[in-house]
Amino acid sequence: MTTYEKTPYFPQDPVDPKYFVGREELLDSIKSAFSSSVNGRASNMAIYGERGMGKTSLLMKIKSTVPEGCFCTYIALSEETNQAAFVEKLLQRADLDYRESLPLHRRMIEKAKEIPEQIESFSLFEIGVKLRKNEMSPEIAFLEAIIKLKKRGFKAAYILLDEADLLTTETIALMRNIVQELRASYRFPIGIIVAGKQKLTNRLGGKWSPISRFFALAQYELKPLTKNEVYSALTIPHVSWGRDASDIVFEKSEGYPTIVQLYGAVCYLNRQNGKVTSEIVAAATKDVKKELWTWFQNGWKGMPSDMETQCALIIARNNGRAAFGEIKKIMKKNPGTNLKRAVEKHILSQDEKGVYTLPHPLIAQMFLDYASGKLL
Repeated sequence: MTTYEKTPYFPQDPVDPKYFVGREELLDSIKSAFSSSVNGRASNMAIYGERGMGKTSLLMKIKSTVPEGCFCTYIALSEETNQAAFVEKLLQRADLDYRESLPLHRRMIEKAKEIPEQIESFSLFEIGVKLRKNEMSPEIAFLEAIIKLKKRGFKAAYILLDEADLLTTETIALMRNIVQELRASYRFPIGIIVAGKQKLTNRLGGKWSPISRFFALAQYELKPLTKNEVYSALTIPHVSWGRDASDIVFEKSEGYPTIVQLYGAVCYLNRQNGKVTSEIVAAATKDVKKELWTWFQNGWKGMPSDMETQCALIIARNNGRAAFGEIKKIMKKNPGTNLKRAVEKHILSQDEKGVYTLPHPLIAQMFLDYASGKLL
C-alpha cells in the first residue's frame, strides 16, 4: 500500500476542510441549523451514502463551520455501540473537543458566571469514572455532561456521529430521550447529526415511531460529485490539471470522492512539469485499481468461500450491483446464506432496497481478476 502524505490529496483520510468541495445545499442547511441553535432551537439530521461517498470528510467540514457559542463534538464508531459505550465515547471526545475549540469559544466562556475554576480545567473525567464503576447510568452521565457544557456558557451543542449504522436501537432511543429532556426541561438546544451507509430511519420501527420521527424531518443522501465538482476537487490544492485529464478521472471514479482523491494522489506523484495530463491519468488507473483492491481486502473479516465468491462474481459482472432474484436466477439455487455471510465478512454490502453491491465498479473489475487468478 502506498502512502500519500507528500501529496495535497486525502485518499486514506478525511479531506482537509479547506479543500472540501460540493454539498453546498446541505452545508447551507447545516449552517442555518447552527445559527438557529445558538438562538434557541436545534434540529437533527441523518446523512447516508455508500462507502467512499465522503461522509467523514463532510462531518469534518461541518465541524469546522460551527459558530462561537455552539459546542460541537465528533464521534467515530468502529464497532456495535451500546448505551454505555456510546456515552463513554461522548465523554472522552467532548473533553478533547472542548480543549481544541477553546480559541473559538474563549471569549464567550469567560463571560459565564457559573465557573468557579479556570477555563482550561473543564473535565468530564469524574463522570466517566462513575459510569465505568456503574455508579451512574448512561442516561444520567449523558445528561450531566451536557449540563456542564451549558454552565460553561455554551448556547447550544451538536453531536456528530460517524458510522451510525453501528448504533444499537437502544442507544438511538437513549439519544432521543436525553436530547428531548435537555431541550424541554433545561432549555438547552442540542442537535444530533448522524452519518451512515444506510437510511437510519429504515430500522427504527416504521416511519411513525417516535424514534424514527426524531430523524425523519431532515434526511440527506450523498450522491457522487458532478464533473465540475471533480475538477474543483482536483485543482483546488493548487495543482494544474488538464480539463480532459479531470474528465477521465470523473468517468473512471463515477464521482466517488474517495476515488477522486486517490486518482489525485497517484497522478500528483507522476505529474510532468507540474501538470497532470490525460496520459498520466490513463497510466495511473492500474495503480489506482491495485490500491483500491488492497483497501477492499483489508476490510474483509475472512476470505470468501467458493459459494460466496460465486455470488460476488455475479455481482461483479453486473457492474457491482445485483438484486437477490438476479443472483438466485443465475446460480439456480437459493444464495441467501452465502450472501448473508459475504455481507458479514464485509465482502458485499446490502442497501436499503435489498440490493447487494460491491463498493465500486473498479472493485468489481478487480474481483473478476481475483477470481480468475490474476491477483493470486
